[in-house]
Amino acid sequence: MLLTDLPGVAKQPGGVLIIRNMRWSMPVIHINLVEGRDSELIKACVKAVAHTVSETLGAPLETVRVYATLVPAAHWAVGGQTKDEQQQAATKGATL
Repeated sequence: MLLTDLPGVAKQPGGVLIIRNMRWSMPVIHINLVEGRDSELIKACVKAVAHTVSETLGAPLETVRVYATLVPAAHWAVGGQTKDEQQQAATKGATL
């Protein structure tokens, strides 16, 4: 679906979009996740979030944008310790 297919949107010569009706919205949801989850699980998550946002805000589903960013565990820190360090410590503690 194109933006110009939405109600109240028209395209002028030169590619300028004119929005005539602001009864719809275009929510954008960004989900940050530490890498390691299955792709199918992430796909199910973004679909569920899109449907929930559409229903909650009353925004047409085709206007809802959801994307997930997968962050390496070494690049995500909580309490001054990276997630990979936390995972290593948990594994080490479990083997003692």
